[in-house]
Amino acid sequence: MVRPASYEDIPRLVCLGKEFLGATMLAPVIGYNPESIRRLLMAYLEDEECAVFVLMKDDLLVGVIGGAIVPAYWNEQARICQQFFYYVDPAHRSFGAVALFNTFEKWGIERRAECIFSGAKLGERFEGMHRLLTRKQYEPLEVVYMKEVK
Repeated sequence: MVRPASYEDIPRLVCLGKEFLGATMLAPVIGYNPESIRRLLMAYLEDEECAVFVLMKDDLLVGVIGGAIVPAYWNEQARICQQFFYYVDPAHRSFGAVALFNTFEKWGIERRAECIFSGAKLGERFEGMHRLLTRKQYEPLEVVYMKEVK
């Protein structure tokens, strides 16, 4: 079952956030701060232009997706639905990961977004996200490069 996240979900979402970061190439570069993700989630839950949805299996929270409606920086009248995070516990990805994504996509469409941006971070999840996004007719837009500086 997919539902909007609640304040009671935040402790579990903080744990999933750590798992999400650990599955990316950012983990060795930028450390995880649980308080930062807690504050981010609180802000998202309080903002009508933001959404966080969770995937429940029985009584266990196994996935999360979140993002916001933002203006395009090149045209502030254009509304973009930007997915900022999407993670489903690997043991439960066959359960409802697509339904979770579809719920977020529907939310963006209902808010009259002109387009929806979704990312596929390099790492263990890239191939699965690439398949999902191309199956749903998303097109590659850009590649982001990172350079660690100390």
